[in-house]
Amino acid sequence: MPDLYPEQCIRELTADASRYHLSFSSSSLITLQTSQVAGNGMKEICGRAYKRMNTLTILIMNRRSCRSYTGESLSRERLTDLINAAVWVPNGSNNQPWRFVVITDRALMKNYSDAAKSDWLARLAEKPHLQQYEKALRDPEYNIFYNAPALVIIYGNSESYWHVYDCSMVAYNLHLLAEESGMGACWIGFAHNIFATKEQKVEFGIPKGYELVAPVILGHPTASHPTMGAPRKPFSVHFYDGAE
Repeated sequence: MPDLYPEQCIRELTADASRYHLSFSSSSLITLQTSQVAGNGMKEICGRAYKRMNTLTILIMNRRSCRSYTGESLSRERLTDLINAAVWVPNGSNNQPWRFVVITDRALMKNYSDAAKSDWLARLAEKPHLQQYEKALRDPEYNIFYNAPALVIIYGNSESYWHVYDCSMVAYNLHLLAEESGMGACWIGFAHNIFATKEQKVEFGIPKGYELVAPVILGHPTASHPTMGAPRKPFSVHFYDGAE
């Protein structure tokens, strides 16, 4: 673990705001830009930052849900590579209960988006947690997949007791792998209604006993996301070390 977390590095290295500017690139490397510091002084600052920040920690904290994508497509080979890497997660009894459907047809995704919105609107009264999104759901221009070039739908075998946890870790890995390679990803909760139905699973060729876990979009973001994300809300950590 690093001896200093990213926020602390930022505070320290930007103590003199007139001299230093710190940012994170999509490849999770630290970039320091200045017009007043050069030579050994800059090397010292960069070295100090690298020593105190673990690359994986930066990657995790730099990840954002991406909801704006360019028109650039993703090849079948690239998507296959991402999935092959994402499945290297701990999983219950080594069941490896995942199965994938990949959609790269934007027109088809738009059709699924319209179907999902119509279904949610028809059941809005019974879904209080979705009522805050009514305006978006009624907007004909709103696409729940944000015009992303690829959608990876993860199903889990319910015969494996831990399939939801196992497949959720795969979905999160897709987010981290996308961040690492300069892409974006987002778990689409609005798509759970349409892809969880028996009829849709039959259409996809998903065997009986498999349940929807995660629809994840992937693509190239239209712009860099903010360096710092939303602050984490307070939470409790209880240690039990045997001391009275």
